[in-house]
Amino acid sequence: MKRDDTMKKSKFLLLFLLLVLPACEDYVNNVDPFIDRVVDAGLNSPTQIPILRVGIINQAFQSLDYVLLMSDGLSDALIWDQKLAGATYTGFRQLEEGIPTDLTSETNGSYYDVQQTRVMADDFIDRVNNLGPKYNVLLSVQVKNDALYTGYLWGGYTRYLLGTYWGKDENTGGATINVSNFMPTSVLYADAINRWKEALKYTTNALNIKIINSLIARCYFFLNDYTNAVTYLNLGLAKGDAPFLATFIQVPSGADNAYRAQASDELRIQWRADDRFKAYTTAEATEVGRIKLRNYRATTLLEQRMYVGTGTTSTPIPLIDWQEVALMKAELVVGGKMAGDALALINDVRTSHTVNVLPAGTTIVLKGAVAGQASIYDERDKELFLRGLRLIDQRRFNTF
Repeated sequence: MKRDDTMKKSKFLLLFLLLVLPACEDYVNNVDPFIDRVVDAGLNSPTQIPILRVGIINQAFQSLDYVLLMSDGLSDALIWDQKLAGATYTGFRQLEEGIPTDLTSETNGSYYDVQQTRVMADDFIDRVNNLGPKYNVLLSVQVKNDALYTGYLWGGYTRYLLGTYWGKDENTGGATINVSNFMPTSVLYADAINRWKEALKYTTNALNIKIINSLIARCYFFLNDYTNAVTYLNLGLAKGDAPFLATFIQVPSGADNAYRAQASDELRIQWRADDRFKAYTTAEATEVGRIKLRNYRATTLLEQRMYVGTGTTSTPIPLIDWQEVALMKAELVVGGKMAGDALALINDVRTSHTVNVLPAGTTIVLKGAVAGQASIYDERDKELFLRGLRLIDQRRFNTF
């Protein structure tokens, strides 16, 4: 009797499942679409283009700060020091020892981030250009131009980063794009320049135009193509112009400025500033206007204060500004590559930070200044403190 009841219950359950399952299938197939995500095809609409544009800009900022930080760590600007409470990252130790590898998350993570930004920028250009006739009617000229400007700006900037901070050995800078063969720095810079020139077609904003020309000038400057460097420097940022900034927020933590996150006791300090920066402020007290430091926990170790938290944001990183442009011009003047007054250019930069000017009659040299002289190498060291440019200068001036 018990067995029969069990069999009847089993048959009933089977019958119930057979009746219910098709209904469940119909139910699942007719659920409302997701509201917390957009599939790729859903991004191909005029309403999504401005959102994608902001996403690319934020991704760019979050991918470049660690690159600049680690470049300064590989240079003589920052020192990874285990006397600091938070200094534990293996990848940072390898940078300090001058043996960086692509096997640690600190170094390969930044490479992936930069490549991801490049892919996003390149894809954004294709997406905007390939919007169907229906959507092109709805996409305003201004939105389209802003989108293409952004795509070409960051497509170029990521190639500049890849050509500047990576390479196949210590003497050969460059990287790969997608599945390409290795592309040396000169090729990546040429690609970056071409994309920035394309970006100029999609903006009428005077400041944007100067920023793009300044970025182009920097690439030519680093390539020792001084004729083109002079041309674009003269079209670039001028005294008083606003800088091109990478901006950061403190929450979520991944969106914070890497210098603040890893080289400041406000968060986790793993890098300290080299002692020479204190020597600069000792020799000239007004240098504290542009070289911001403090002692770490009552020790003699120097902690950077260029990048700190304020409210919900962190100090932005200048990606290029008129002061850097002025110093490039001053270097070309000293090298006989362009006309101008190197001392006046340097004093304009110093005055912008309320640093005392160099006295009249001071001779400007490239490096190795003695009494009565000042060097471009040292002025760049002070002005471009913690912007990821020191390592490039060490290579350019062959001073390690």
